[in-house]
Amino acid sequence: TIQLLAELTQSGAVSRLGDLAMVRIGFVTGANRHFIRSHRELRRLGITRKASLPVVARTQWLSGLAFTKDDHQRLGTADRQAFLVWPEADDESREGIQEWIAQGTEAGVHNRFKCARRADWFRVELPQVPDAFATCTRFGPPLLVLNPAGYRCSNALHSIHWEQTLTVAPEAVAIGFLTSLVSVWTELHGRRYGGG
Repeated sequence: TIQLLAELTQSGAVSRLGDLAMVRIGFVTGANRHFIRSHRELRRLGITRKASLPVVARTQWLSGLAFTKDDHQRLGTADRQAFLVWPEADDESREGIQEWIAQGTEAGVHNRFKCARRADWFRVELPQVPDAFATCTRFGPPLLVLNPAGYRCSNALHSIHWEQTLTVAPEAVAIGFLTSLVSVWTELHGRRYGGG
């Protein structure tokens, strides 16, 4: 198997993901439970939709070839923590945001490493919207899921940005992740966790 993988790689019949895309991590909150909330929690806190962003925060939410608005809507309906509290400057004085900031300060969130480094500890730095997501810790083979709806993801996932010179359809790359070649490659070269 190892010899076959080496031959395929050297033949040019396959490409490494790093040749097709830039792979990064998603945004880093420093305290996911404080920053990423459900609809119910946002309502209870009095935080408006304007002061939050829909996000993808869990590997198990990914399936299929694309993550769509319908997929995220189902998460919201199921009351999953799928919304990043992200107040703009004009939201900071709102009562709900003030309450949320006070809760974070009381819990010591503002002193956590990633939070303390930000100019405003409560405003997560947002990287560029990814073209796709890839799983990084998952029970089972890896997935690459396209992001046509333009969501951001937490650092629980890899953030994929296609190279401008990409000559293959992104859908083909996503389908390629479903092959035994990728499964075997990641089993041999990936970082293993307790469950596999």
